[in-house]
Amino acid sequence: MASHGAAKPETLRPSVRRAARVLLLGLACIPALAIADIDDSAYDTATQRTTSAARRAMDQQFERERKLEEARDAREREEAAASAAARLAELAARPYPVRLLESRCTACHKAGHYMEQSHSLPGWWFVVLRMKYLNDAELEIAEIPVIASHLTTIRGAGGLVAVLEYAALPALLAASLLAGGWFRRRRVRARNVIEDRNQ
Repeated sequence: MASHGAAKPETLRPSVRRAARVLLLGLACIPALAIADIDDSAYDTATQRTTSAARRAMDQQFERERKLEEARDAREREEAAASAAARLAELAARPYPVRLLESRCTACHKAGHYMEQSHSLPGWWFVVLRMKYLNDAELEIAEIPVIASHLTTIRGAGGLVAVLEYAALPALLAASLLAGGWFRRRRVRARNVIEDRNQ
């Protein structure tokens, strides 16, 4: 008894032949499709041939353009160098306190930050000392009075602010003397305790 799922070998042969014919016909059409896609004008070498004179002319044109570009780049570099030199000369012509203030303060603050404040001389001294010792600003000791004096000149405070800042000076001085005396007494007591233990 023959099963329904199995095909007879005689019935398979014509379908295989048909599939093979379709496949061969498809393969035969591929070159024809490829040839149809070619644009002959892109390969028309007869019209695109350049003579040696034309090539020399093109090379000369490229060389002229390259030299023009080099000259333009050199001119731009010279202009940038002249601008930088003029800027340095302008900076060097300004007074020392102005240059010092800008070089030290703008390392951490935006330019003109100090123009938003006003203090008397003791107030600016306190601000600059705070920047050096509490905020680790890169300041030399000799630069502190120059910066504080210049800031007082351009942004000095008057009235109540000046009175309060000048009044705070004796209080700060007294507090520092008291603190220094307290530390000194404590150090002496600690030394005496150590000496008593060693005896």
